[in-house]
Amino acid sequence: MDKIKLVIWDLDETFWKGTLSEEGVTLIDKNISLIKELCDRGIMNSIVSKNNFDDAKSKLIEFDIWDYFVFPIIDWKPKGPAIKEVIKQCQLRDINVLFLDDNHLNLEEAKYYNSALHTEDPKIIPELLDHKAFKGKDDTKHTRLKQYKVLESKFKSSLNYEDNNSFLRDSNITIEKIEGSKLLNEVDRIIELLERTNQLNYTKIRSNSDEISSLLNDKNYKSTLIKVSDNFGDYGIVGFISLNTKNNYLKHFTFSCRILNLGIEQYLYAILGFPMIDVIPDVAIKLDKSHPDWISEIKKNDLIKIKPLVSNNKTKRVFFKGGCDLGQMTFYLKNKGFDFIEETNYSAKNNFPIHQEHTQVTIDSQSLSEDDKRYVESMDFIPFTDNEYYKTKFFTEKSDLILYSLLMDYTNELYSHKTRNLVLPFGGYSLHWSDEINDKELFARYDKMNINIPKNTFVNFRKEFSHIGQISTTKFISNLEDIRSKIPSETPIVFMNGAEIDMPQAKEIGAVERHKIMNKALDEFIERTENTYLLDVRTVVKESVQLTDGIRHYNRESYRALSINLLKILASILDENIKTNIGLSTLIKDKILGNKHIINTVRIVKSLIKKQS
Repeated sequence: MDKIKLVIWDLDETFWKGTLSEEGVTLIDKNISLIKELCDRGIMNSIVSKNNFDDAKSKLIEFDIWDYFVFPIIDWKPKGPAIKEVIKQCQLRDINVLFLDDNHLNLEEAKYYNSALHTEDPKIIPELLDHKAFKGKDDTKHTRLKQYKVLESKFKSSLNYEDNNSFLRDSNITIEKIEGSKLLNEVDRIIELLERTNQLNYTKIRSNSDEISSLLNDKNYKSTLIKVSDNFGDYGIVGFISLNTKNNYLKHFTFSCRILNLGIEQYLYAILGFPMIDVIPDVAIKLDKSHPDWISEIKKNDLIKIKPLVSNNKTKRVFFKGGCDLGQMTFYLKNKGFDFIEETNYSAKNNFPIHQEHTQVTIDSQSLSEDDKRYVESMDFIPFTDNEYYKTKFFTEKSDLILYSLLMDYTNELYSHKTRNLVLPFGGYSLHWSDEINDKELFARYDKMNINIPKNTFVNFRKEFSHIGQISTTKFISNLEDIRSKIPSETPIVFMNGAEIDMPQAKEIGAVERHKIMNKALDEFIERTENTYLLDVRTVVKESVQLTDGIRHYNRESYRALSINLLKILASILDENIKTNIGLSTLIKDKILGNKHIINTVRIVKSLIKKQS
């Protein structure tokens, strides 16, 4: 055993002495103490036992230990599948789970259904606390247990049909299709979608104007632009589909990440009859054979009209810099009296995602020499930049407020040029370009992503650059200070931090600890810096179920909750009478925002007002 995160207990002759359904049972005090100590170490406990549920629960309540168990399954069904279900509900891998049972047949059955599961009889119990796999970490406040209890509560709610899709059903999501000759007027928008989208660009085929015009006139293809709206407003044109009707395969199937987690891509894939598609990784949402039932198609004249929700005539301009997925927030805010100028990541013609939001790039856009900029943008062994890389309106666009997501500083590795005074941020957590041993795997990865790069890319990159790790907190703060000094002092800056939630099977090893370190540094900077504020992701994203494909991407409900918090901050900073009712009742119903969070949000606003005065 390496690292155990969950212990699943049998009850009869394991947790207690005797058989509950026969002669009765006797408490084993050491086992109760063990469970409490494991919980103090952040290691969870569950139950899989063949017993009557109500009888077992009553006995465990009598022992004052029931509340220490999560996702217990107590019934007369086979234990192997039950253990598999518990592990799934806890969002863990079987390799991090131990099952205790006095019956060796039950242990064998458990292993059959969960191949990497650790199984032991009760004889091992006295050794557990001293075993390295049960070291855990200090959690005497039972934070992890509370998180699992919330997760358990949500699971129970789903059994009453209050599932995670209730928000989507309440949103009245509708799509409108643009087809035929009307597409010829939208060639630029089609090209923009194909070039700038990556997370929901399934085929990643980039096309120029002539190629798109030819495609739209090809009778073998049915091409469609997709517009989306819901109760909150109109997303505009957010998707492009081109289906080869002769061979039934999708050449283009791409969507703006503004509609991430709405289910639009799956709905359209389903109504097309699940045609063939060569999916080029990575994509944020995988396609399957499901058919979302919360989306409808309507005609243009039937689209829901949304009235502005602010009474003032002057529209406030907010400059937003960050990842494109966060554009989901700006959508919720656009009918609140704000004009958003967005500067987000996009994809280069070689399919590489271009991120300009790292503070190093922001600083270098002003301080780097033109010669160094041309060098970075023109070298073919630096394919994650292009001739737009250092172009930004961040320092020149007049705005009433700046919203800046700092997640790339949390994530990117840095590469330092060996002779020039320049540093490039790229990637994160694995497969560094400066390590020759990674070349083969890197080429294979980019080939799967339909990214073509010159053969000697990594060799030439290593000749020029050295890997120096992620940005230090000292340099991070220095960059923030530099940015704050270059922005007019009367312009507020709201910085957005990162979540501190571990995601099972996450590829970004060490991301949670990295986020905690960076969040702490950012907290200290904001505390001492005038006219600088925090949109705190930690107050909203509290469970792994709120993450999608990693620690930086959240589900739809979370973005809406963050939008509400941002509205409260904007109302305080800009002294605006802004309504913040973005479906708040639904959020409360879904337990995204509980009473405690609302109270904390009010406290944040009060502290902001105090800070301004």
